[in-house]
Amino acid sequence: MAAVLLPLLLPGLLLAAPSAPADPEQQQGWTVKQGALDAGNDIGTPANHTIAEAEAVCAGLHGCAGFTFKSNHSAPAGRVKCYFKSVAQSNVDGLWWTYLKPKPAFRFANTQGDHMVLQQAPAKAQVWGFAAAGASVTVTSTASGAAPVTVSAGADGTWAAALAPVAASTTAVTISASSGGETITLLDVLYGDVFFCSGQSNMQFTVQQTFNATAELALAANYPHVRLMTAADTASNVSLVELAAVLQPWSVASPTTLAGGNFTFFSAVCWFTVRATRTCSLTSMPSAAAPDPESLSFPRG
Repeated sequence: MAAVLLPLLLPGLLLAAPSAPADPEQQQGWTVKQGALDAGNDIGTPANHTIAEAEAVCAGLHGCAGFTFKSNHSAPAGRVKCYFKSVAQSNVDGLWWTYLKPKPAFRFANTQGDHMVLQQAPAKAQVWGFAAAGASVTVTSTASGAAPVTVSAGADGTWAAALAPVAASTTAVTISASSGGETITLLDVLYGDVFFCSGQSNMQFTVQQTFNATAELALAANYPHVRLMTAADTASNVSLVELAAVLQPWSVASPTTLAGGNFTFFSAVCWFTVRATRTCSLTSMPSAAAPDPESLSFPRG
């Protein structure tokens, strides 16, 4: 059974980063912020680029949320070493700058992603996201016997599709959504059980901080069908449609994806709970850890 591990922590204080100087890139949809994107979550290969070149690279990288670089200026004239990231959560560091990729009008919600786990049968797992109000969205899946599902985006631009129940399996499927000639995909999706882990600092305590961290991290390679996700510790005084930010996108369990650093990812309590559940199970099913159900709730009409 596939399992998803996604700890949701109580909101903390969100510190506002200093505003970046006005930049023409912001008029093109890119958001410029002072500070670096969080360590880890790297995709692609760091390389020296101009800002325009880095934007083009990020636009062509599946799952790229933005790029970060060290400079005294938000728009350096020459080339700088750029690091491409899959998560848009940034810190406050005056020596670094971040360019966040514009969110497409048609997309999956940020609680969905490659390597995710959907709840197994008898539940009807849902995928959801955003599109133009009233737009028709057709969702297809490579799961055996899955029929296309067509829905319409609501007035608020959200859409949700309930998929036919699928039994737990370690065979990955691809889920696609199409609208107006555009298609978006979720790759390497498993069906199994999703565990929600929520708490305070005791839940935030990571595997990397345990006494036997080296051995435990090494064991993670034995659980490729356990998938992880971590919500960012971000406060909001209003109800949100999706997570304000994602600290760790859906990831395959590994020594690297469990070792995000102290009090970041991945939650020790969450990991040991799911690992023990899988060890005691008589069947092999994917598993995952995820945030509080309310944070993953589908659009409400």
